[in-house]
Amino acid sequence: MTITLYKISDDSRQLVKTIDLDHKIGDLTAIFKGDVDILKPVLEIAYSATYATANYVHIPALDRYYFINNITAGAQRMYLECSVDVLMTYADEILNLDAIIARQEDKNEAQFYLSDGMFRILQPKDVVPLPFPEAFDSTGSFVLTVGGDI
Repeated sequence: MTITLYKISDDSRQLVKTIDLDHKIGDLTAIFKGDVDILKPVLEIAYSATYATANYVHIPALDRYYFINNITAGAQRMYLECSVDVLMTYADEILNLDAIIARQEDKNEAQFYLSDGMFRILQPKDVVPLPFPEAFDSTGSFVLTVGGDI
């Protein structure tokens, strides 16, 4: 199968990675080493010192993008231990999601009065004891009044 190797510097938490011709190392043929774990495959490729700089791979046959976690090399072969990049692999689906955003880092896009319990306000307390001329019954009485908007 054909794979494409890249050398990227994007943060792994970034949804869409920068994979263009400037970051591309090359297209090459690879085979799976042993049984395949689709989330953590090990690829076997022909040895080249150029490939040792790669840290990202696209496998079109699996329709997934992977981080290269470790590279081991022998005399003629290299083994790439990979783990799936879930964000880049499913970027189109993630970008097309409908969602309610609970928190927003861009203050121009934020709704500051979101009623979710995270926006705290301080409510001043005014306690004013008022004497009544007489009790409502012979044991005494308490009257509590509360004012304000919800």
